[in-house]
Amino acid sequence: MYDLEIMFLMQYELRKRTIKIESINKLCLVKQIESGIQGHIPQQKLKNYAWNFTEELGEFLDSPSEAERNSEIIDALHFLIEICIASGIKANQIAPSLAILCDHSVEIRTNRSLTERAYTNEELICDIILKLSRAMNLLKCRAWKIKSSFTKFDEFLFHIQSVWIAFISLCVEIKIEDQLLELYKEKNRINHARIDMRC
Repeated sequence: MYDLEIMFLMQYELRKRTIKIESINKLCLVKQIESGIQGHIPQQKLKNYAWNFTEELGEFLDSPSEAERNSEIIDALHFLIEICIASGIKANQIAPSLAILCDHSVEIRTNRSLTERAYTNEELICDIILKLSRAMNLLKCRAWKIKSSFTKFDEFLFHIQSVWIAFISLCVEIKIEDQLLELYKEKNRINHARIDMRC
């Protein structure tokens, strides 16, 4: 569904390179790419990704052109995939949640009555962030707490699946859901090229 397996694999390969840059900058919290959801440092890493994801959604809203908006959405997608990879969520655990949405996306769009208004981008993004906040709120290992709290993986997975559904709903509304893989591949290529230039 939406070729998530390909995007997850490509993001994993990119992560192998970006983690080295983070280490040079002394900003690498944990060198394991799949660090899970338990413990202070892995949870802080996930919260950092969640904030990066949120920032990209803000950039999407502020972008003046369609091309720039598409670029920011794909940047956000990169960080959403990073959240999944870091926490141990696989593409095949996300894809089934999107199947019904995919099957009905065209029907939903074409059957919307003339009097029924479309959701604004701001409303759709608020829904994404609300669902993301519920996932992050399950990560209870706070910096000011000594003891670690256990997080149930199934509950975390459920909320991340909800984030994906809300995110793809935004992609459907702005009519790029069929272009996600190609847009992702192009931005992934650009990110690799940027790393090559820094080396």
